[in-house]
Amino acid sequence: MKIFLILFNIFSFLLIPTESLFFYIPAWFFVLDILLLTAADIFFVKEYAKTRRQKICFPIFNGIIGIFLLIYVFFWPYFGSTVYKLNPHYYIQNDQVTVTQKQALDDLDFTMKKLKHLHVALKDRNSDETKKIDSAYEKVATYIQSRNELTVIELAQQIESVLSVLQDAHSTVNIGYIQNQHYFKDIQKHNDANDKYLGINGIRYEDLLKEKSNLYSYEKESWAIQEIADHSITMAGLEYLGIDISKGVTYMFEAPDGTVFEETAYPEDYLTYDEYKEYNKAAEAKKTEKKPFCYYSIDEEKSLAIFTLKECNNNQFYSDTLNKLFTEIKQKNIKNLAIDVRDNGGGNSFVINKLFTYLNIDSFVESGTINRYGPLLLHFNNPTKKNHKVTDLVFDGNVYLLCSNTSFSSAMLFAQYIKDNNVGKLIGEAPGNNPNGYGEVVHLDLPNSHLFVQLSRKKFTRINQKTDEIYVEPDYPCDADKTVEILNSLI
Repeated sequence: MKIFLILFNIFSFLLIPTESLFFYIPAWFFVLDILLLTAADIFFVKEYAKTRRQKICFPIFNGIIGIFLLIYVFFWPYFGSTVYKLNPHYYIQNDQVTVTQKQALDDLDFTMKKLKHLHVALKDRNSDETKKIDSAYEKVATYIQSRNELTVIELAQQIESVLSVLQDAHSTVNIGYIQNQHYFKDIQKHNDANDKYLGINGIRYEDLLKEKSNLYSYEKESWAIQEIADHSITMAGLEYLGIDISKGVTYMFEAPDGTVFEETAYPEDYLTYDEYKEYNKAAEAKKTEKKPFCYYSIDEEKSLAIFTLKECNNNQFYSDTLNKLFTEIKQKNIKNLAIDVRDNGGGNSFVINKLFTYLNIDSFVESGTINRYGPLLLHFNNPTKKNHKVTDLVFDGNVYLLCSNTSFSSAMLFAQYIKDNNVGKLIGEAPGNNPNGYGEVVHLDLPNSHLFVQLSRKKFTRINQKTDEIYVEPDYPCDADKTVEILNSLI
């Protein structure tokens, strides 16, 4: 029996790493384990503890395990998340996979419990946001109860119609994780031609958003319009939008010269990823090389370096690229630096801090945050950070940041940090989310449908609280594809 108690302690100790890294363990199991730990304490002390040390140490050890289990389940935001899972299960076999009524309701309830446990706006059970969410939930639950089964796309629509009430672009359902996703075969052709997607079946995307706004979580309309455009070029996305492709769909494009034209696509024009790659092999072969997520170019004649960052990935490659960039800037005495975060969907905001170490600034202010830890909210006012400069490579020239309405999350923070700290000037379009909005997401794999859901656990406050701007507005506003032209006119 004594060996059993020791093994049970080891089992309890391993619960947190097992749930965090491998598979979901429900909260009730943790609570049951804590109760059994307590019973084990009492039994051990009564039956086996012979010395004072044994009577004290065993309960203390079990008590520490129990406290950690309680903190993990009720306070740790990543309980039940796939953020730290070694092999997360995100992919759905196909968009026609169905779930039963009970499975759909279970997935809806799982999402709602996590949402209310994580989201800053829902900490107060009597808040207007909570009442709106509850009302949307009841409507969706009633609808699901009227159905025997739903496809995963239908379930995604229903769950998103609840999440969209918050108008939080970070809290959303992602239907992109489908194993046999089918793509419009001519995406590559139109991208290479720099054609702009305007609409589908005679309806512009901005008008389609008015009809489908409950299917999108967004803070800025331009972000949702881009999401609709992205959905419209996949079969699953078209199904999500409620667009029948059996008789074909007609895309509306705008060429670089301003000419508007249409192209009709039929079901056979949508290919799996492997088929799409094969179909576009010739176009891919014409490209010299695939560029990494960050790279730079230097024009000595204009004394201009342009650093392009397609995603905020704070890894060794990013650090090495920065070092090479600023080494070359110093060697060539470059006076102007442009940071291009157009179409950057975000990531790790520490990419900003790292780049700032090469700039001639002594300190900078970061966004304030309100962090949700279950029943607790922790407030952090806008902190001032000392800038630990790379002294031998400090850049003291002009700094510009190129942004678009698809610059999102940490890319928006990049724009905000540059503008609100008076580090440089912004050129382009206002980024796609609100600097006083939500973020730092927790990823979920819904247990039955395996839909990918992400939910915010933090609220941000803008550095410049005196501004009347809703978004981070550029100093030199222009279309995203005109930013380099404007940049060249300024230097």
